[in-house]
Amino acid sequence: MSFHAQRAHRRLTFRGLTVKGAKVRSIALTHGRLVVTLSRPAAGVTVTIRAPTLTESGGLRTKARRHRAPRLLLTLIVTDAAGTHTKVTLTAA
Repeated sequence: MSFHAQRAHRRLTFRGLTVKGAKVRSIALTHGRLVVTLSRPAAGVTVTIRAPTLTESGGLRTKARRHRAPRLLLTLIVTDAAGTHTKVTLTAA
C-alpha cells in the first residue's frame, strides 16, 4: 500500500483524503509517509483515506481477487503539541 498525490497548479493535491474535527495547516508526502499537520491542537480528529490517495500494489490486488489477502496493518505516529510521539496500530478493513 502506498500514498499517491496529484500535482495541480504546482501544488500537491490529495483527492480522497478528508480530515474532520480540526483545521489542517498542511498535508505532505515525506519519504512515502503521509504527514498531516494541524493548525491548532485538537481533542479529536477523524481522518479518512480513500482511493486515489491510498493505492495498493499489483500483488496485493491479485491476492485480494483470489481471497488470499493478508491482514493489513496501518501504523500512525501521533505527535502532540509538546512533541511527544505515540504509536497507534490499526487494522485496515
